Amino acid sequence: MTAADLPYGPAVSLSEDSMVRAVRSKILGPLFAAQQAAPRITTPGSITFTSGVAASRPAPGGALAATVNGALEAMVRALALELAPIRVNAVSPGWVDTPVWNHLATPDVKNARLAGLAARLPARRLGRPEDIANAVAFLIADDFVTGTVLHAEGAQILV
Repeated sequence: MTAADLPYGPAVSLSEDSMVRAVRSKILGPLFAAQQAAPRITTPGSITFTSGVAASRPAPGGALAATVNGALEAMVRALALELAPIRVNAVSPGWVDTPVWNHLATPDVKNARLAGLAARLPARRLGRPEDIANAVAFLIADDFVTGTVLHAEGAQILV
């Protein structure tokens, strides 16, 4: 599951409404999804959520993202115990080149920004959607992994 209403900005400037929306979309939404899905999942089955690198590597203006992603990762561990033998995991992506960037800047600004981000990573490239899909596929397929957050972020948490 991946979707979130997650505003960025200094914590002191975030409205209560924006914080509540983030909690609803990134914590309560996944919890409700697990609550509804668990009785319908046959073993060996799994639930895989999407966290984000902010849980491990917060940035200025990202306190809310760090908070809700950290809470989601804690929920993954708790649900792995509570819903066993259903496996519960999360993928934690970093910077991924997706069409959402097209809505954030002009093409020239976007390309310069993405190149700058890629240069900071050891692999010298951003993630691609298929990188994240591979991580999700692994967690779904491996019937021994549960309660885990798989970091698919090109070592972003290190830089």
